Amino acid sequence: MTMYDVVVIGGGPGGYVTAIRAAQKGFKTALIEKGELGGTCLNTGCIPSKAMLEHASIIRKIESVKDWGIFCEVEKLEYGKMQKRRASIIQNLRNGVQMLLSKGKIDLIRGEAQVVGEHEIIVKKSEKSETVQSKRIVIATGSTPSVPPIPGLMDIAYDTTDTIFESNEVPASLTIIGGGVIGVEMAEIFSALGTKVTIIEVAPRILMLEDQEISKALQRKLAKRGIQFHIGHSVERCEHVDEMFRVHLANDAVIESARLLVATGRKANLEVVQNLALPVEGGKLQVNDQFATAIPSIFAIGDVVGRMPLAHVASAEGLALVDTWLGKENNLDYKKIPRCVYTLDQVASVGYTEEQLKEEHIAYRGETYSFAGNGKAMTKDQTDGFVKIFVDTQYGEVLGVTMFGPDVTEIIGYPTAVMQLEGTIEELADITVAHPSITEVIDEVANKYLNQGIHS
Repeated sequence: MTMYDVVVIGGGPGGYVTAIRAAQKGFKTALIEKGELGGTCLNTGCIPSKAMLEHASIIRKIESVKDWGIFCEVEKLEYGKMQKRRASIIQNLRNGVQMLLSKGKIDLIRGEAQVVGEHEIIVKKSEKSETVQSKRIVIATGSTPSVPPIPGLMDIAYDTTDTIFESNEVPASLTIIGGGVIGVEMAEIFSALGTKVTIIEVAPRILMLEDQEISKALQRKLAKRGIQFHIGHSVERCEHVDEMFRVHLANDAVIESARLLVATGRKANLEVVQNLALPVEGGKLQVNDQFATAIPSIFAIGDVVGRMPLAHVASAEGLALVDTWLGKENNLDYKKIPRCVYTLDQVASVGYTEEQLKEEHIAYRGETYSFAGNGKAMTKDQTDGFVKIFVDTQYGEVLGVTMFGPDVTEIIGYPTAVMQLEGTIEELADITVAHPSITEVIDEVANKYLNQGIHS
């Protein structure tokens, strides 16, 4: 029986990246996957939703350009064809992951894994089981949609992100329980397709983990596009009557829709280690700074750890994990990893929000700059956005940046790089950026902070 140096369980952005890096560094590596390569991100999450958001963006653009002297309309929507494009993108990326594993000489083992010992895994296949042994085992099994125990919900055919795109028909109406990142992105997609969308959020606002001002700004923009909101109200019960879903709220309101999407977060997939009695807290595996569990030969990364449940974080943790095996320190700083929301008016943040700085009593000063004066934003007719920056008052270190506006998910890497290098506000202000570009708003807010802004 082959003894591997590393076996990774889970072929998502955490798992396959870990496997590839381990193989690059000379470890004999295998990856076990029971489903499709790419994990949730590639198959039902990040990639399919971004493909559909691209469709939504085109539809909204066509609707708006008559004010520019361009007269056209969306003559017809072939939702099935949109779905085929989405599926084609997914398949191409799956093929790419498989090619990378093959190129790295990584053994791909298909089947359902169960870790039964510190170095032993049983892989269940359709007709038989196989035992796999490894010096190191990495748990990268990701997460699945978390569904709250709402009375009546389990008796009806609700959707999650795993199923919402399976139908080839656009629903006339859609109720979304959950106003987090998934909820608002799905609302944006289906609203553009002509669906009447309602978001229910029990918290005081949407995007509770992001800047409060940005949360309110995004809600205003979504409301202008016809999306309705019930904020601060809990769901009492759900039912399906006369081919319609009914959601009953605590304030006695009843919302009816053709489909119901539950987008209330995710839960870690821990079944693979259920026989090991590993410490779990809040539904997440507990690991040390080297990502090791209570069993030193078993490691965990990504959503099963849940320090920051994002695809790129899982990948970064996998890379950091392999580095620790090579004797390097884990220098991964979660405050210097960007967070993005891909609504048509995008949200992008890195570091502290203002609420977090206040909660932690960190001395800071903030500054804001509007997109209204940005030439590139004007050419896009998207000037409602703004950027906020937070700076340490003692040393001038940039502590956080948050943005709302066009294409901000594409430029958040710029302040992230400065923060990664522990850059100061003076150093950020000294960088020359291209004109015209959306990136200029970062240059402007930095110089405004230093009371030397040219356009502020």
